[in-house]
Amino acid sequence: MFKKVNQMDYKINKKKVIGLVIVILFLVSGIGSILFSNNSQNNNLITEKDDLDLKSSFINTTLEYTGESYELERGISNPDPEDFSIHYYNGFWYIIEKQFVYKYYANWTVIIEGWFSFEEDSHPNSFFFYEFWYVLGSNTNTVYQYTNTSGETTDAWEYTGVSFSLNEQDIDPVAIHFYNGFWYMLGFNSSSVYQYDINWIYTGLFFDISEQVLNPYDFQFVDGYWWVLGSDRVYKYDINWMCVNVNYISPEGSLLVCLFSLDGISFWMIGKKYGEVRKYEFVETYYEFISINFTLFDQNNNLLDNSSYSLYINGTKVSFGLVELNSSDILITVYDRFNVIVFNQIESLLLAYLLGDTEYNIISIVHTVQFGLFDQNNNQLDDSSYLLYINNVKRNFGFIELNSITTTVIVYDRFNAVVFNGTGFLIGKTNFKIEIEVYRLRIKHLSDEIGNFTLSEKITHNSVNFTMNPNSVKTFLLVKSYYNLTWLNGENLETYEYDITLNQDRFLTLESVFYTVYFSIFNFDGLGLVPNFVRFYVNGVRKDFGDVILNQKFNELKVLDFFNNTLYDSVVDLSNKTEWNIYVGLKTLILYNNYSYSVKSRSHPRTS
Repeated sequence: MFKKVNQMDYKINKKKVIGLVIVILFLVSGIGSILFSNNSQNNNLITEKDDLDLKSSFINTTLEYTGESYELERGISNPDPEDFSIHYYNGFWYIIEKQFVYKYYANWTVIIEGWFSFEEDSHPNSFFFYEFWYVLGSNTNTVYQYTNTSGETTDAWEYTGVSFSLNEQDIDPVAIHFYNGFWYMLGFNSSSVYQYDINWIYTGLFFDISEQVLNPYDFQFVDGYWWVLGSDRVYKYDINWMCVNVNYISPEGSLLVCLFSLDGISFWMIGKKYGEVRKYEFVETYYEFISINFTLFDQNNNLLDNSSYSLYINGTKVSFGLVELNSSDILITVYDRFNVIVFNQIESLLLAYLLGDTEYNIISIVHTVQFGLFDQNNNQLDDSSYLLYINNVKRNFGFIELNSITTTVIVYDRFNAVVFNGTGFLIGKTNFKIEIEVYRLRIKHLSDEIGNFTLSEKITHNSVNFTMNPNSVKTFLLVKSYYNLTWLNGENLETYEYDITLNQDRFLTLESVFYTVYFSIFNFDGLGLVPNFVRFYVNGVRKDFGDVILNQKFNELKVLDFFNNTLYDSVVDLSNKTEWNIYVGLKTLILYNNYSYSVKSRSHPRTS
């Protein structure tokens, strides 16, 4: 009934199998929500001896460790995901561990050990060759370009001085790849793929893959498909980033951090627990269909009228009775007339029956869990600025009654950004701490007039507007991200912008002091000069003598004459002045005309 076959052996043997009756038990209690878990002291699975013909079969494909591995020369132990990457180019394997590059032959024999050290970023986490080597640094979130001069046993990389920042799209990019004239970046924080042109200019296209994998580690395009690595499995996407398959990794491959494939069939990967590179290949497992009879009973083993209930198998609505199954793991969900889930559980019924397990023990429970919000230092947060969703339903923080085996918890901040997203088993728990990474942004407003502000989160592009009175302070508790603050100054009605990288507590002081000083110009004899005879500059800007508005404590004053000679140049603290006299030394140049010459006059005869 259940066997593993070679990839080319698809022969199906006709067999007889025994049908099963699955008894779904739950407490009938009005519209109350009921959650079930296994309990060895409860009801047994009932089997019927009717023989049923085998209907069909199917193949399940998984990606499993082949047993082939090679120890890495440095004996890497527990590398961090952002410190480790693998690439194949021009017949050689290249591996980055922290900031060092290692080069291997195709058979994984080391050629050069740690021959190049990156000075631009000490923690590179991805690299790719396309005309140049491009290396992604995790400290700076920047791609650096390097030249390549290589032989079999020698390589020379030299930084070209060209770099490209990826901060605008994701605060934690983890991998880069070039395909079909475009660069692609994999974002760990956003669980999205971003597209760039050949010059690393963002095209505006991105692909959200968070529905399949949260916080991916690596990706690659090969054999007509995109392959994305999560912590314990590989996801397959078509060229338009539609998920076409999920290939589960065997337990030996847990906590994988990077992958590379030459053909889309065999994958070389490195895990956090191993100082070696391991080879994985696809394995096809052969399953036969089996028919199971589903019947509904209450806690007293009384048969119920199932017309008031809806049965879903693996998300598809079916009728109670005989159901043909086509997967090894079966999600059984029952809704009551109020569309409340009264049973929701994943069972491996095929494999359990084939291994001779004829008992299916169920206990009905309702359990309550207290949900609280905490920061990275285990301090409880004010949850009024956050939204909590439990199984996609908006709820309030505090005590919540659960009605499902697995619980999905999502938290949004005031900018509608997802700051927590996780699914787990909460049965037996009385409280659940939701931990998020937050920092304080303090804004001190010292302007003499009311200021208008807009604070935006640069990934979601959502924003909040607020005003601040003169000499006031406002504090925001925000998750780690990139923000932009726009300030409309009430004193001069000018707008100022500030980009903020919030990865620690920040304090921002906004101060604008405007005051007026009257300027006059005299010579050293105390005589006033005609202002038009000279040119007057304040902080590099030409001004007229008289009242001048200033907005800083120290100001550069300069006076030039008609011939651009500097008559006065000084930096002065004018913050406590209302007028300022400028004295210049001028001399008078008197010109005398002592030249004379004779004029001879000739008379003309008069005619009449």
